[in-house]
Amino acid sequence: MIVKAYSPTHLPAQRIIFKPDAPSIGDSYQSAVRQFLQLERDQYTAFMREYIALGHMEASEELITDAHPGYFIPHHAVTAKFRVVFNASAKTSNGVSLIDVQFSGPQLYPNLVDILHRFREFSVAITADVKKMFRQVLVAQRHRKLQKFLWCESSHVPLQTYELKKVTYGMACSKRVTGTASMCA
Repeated sequence: MIVKAYSPTHLPAQRIIFKPDAPSIGDSYQSAVRQFLQLERDQYTAFMREYIALGHMEASEELITDAHPGYFIPHHAVTAKFRVVFNASAKTSNGVSLIDVQFSGPQLYPNLVDILHRFREFSVAITADVKKMFRQVLVAQRHRKLQKFLWCESSHVPLQTYELKKVTYGMACSKRVTGTASMCA
């Protein structure tokens, strides 16, 4: 078996595919601010510093206007095994979310029963788990404005706008990363 390895720095940037009849996305800034103000920032700071260090996000100076629409993704913590969840299903001022306008494509994964049957075909089965799989795929520069979010390390610093440079889990297109990255952000 030949396994082709790619360095995350050599992967082409991927674009978000939109539904042909997708409605326009409304204002998401105010709901992102409300969600941010509810955050407990204890473990968040280390998580966000790691995101910056790994090159998964960057500060953004681009303003969102009618001519240059974008989307602010609200985020919150899940504390069982600490992680930050970006909520692309959050509705905007007109009731439309980022997930609502994305094309997710067909189901890529085989039926579970078929997978279990294949495990019985051979005497050895191999499985794998790719760490931070979604964060290995770079988002095309023109679509990063759809992955904006707010962050600051303390309440003494003004909120700053950031953009996710990599695909985040929870997007309608995220599952496409495992099959064909060209259909996803």
